Amino acid sequence: MEVHRSIALRARLVLFSMSMVLAIFFCFGTDWLAGLADERAPRWILQCATLTMAAALIAVAQRYARRAFESATVARKVQVLWQASESAAIAKDCPRAWLVQLHLELQGLRCDEVFTPEI
Repeated sequence: MEVHRSIALRARLVLFSMSMVLAIFFCFGTDWLAGLADERAPRWILQCATLTMAAALIAVAQRYARRAFESATVARKVQVLWQASESAAIAKDCPRAWLVQLHLELQGLRCDEVFTPEI
């Protein structure tokens, strides 16, 4: 497997795992607070709600990551080296650097460098 595909796969697995954790916490917490946990309600409803919420969280996270990347590109807080090594560098003072890194890793780019932007 090529390096950029493994980076994208890892980023997608991490994003899926984190969204599932949040969705499970919310759905089972709501189920427990509503008092439905003790009843013999069908579990497939809760499972479908969890998967749907996880998919929605993934879509929202990807959208916010893309917007953060676009605003960082306009502000010159990110440097993408497409031809050389397919890697990227994010400025130290980038306000949403983790979202920019998420977007870049979903695209299969390495983000192992940090630079100081020139004024």
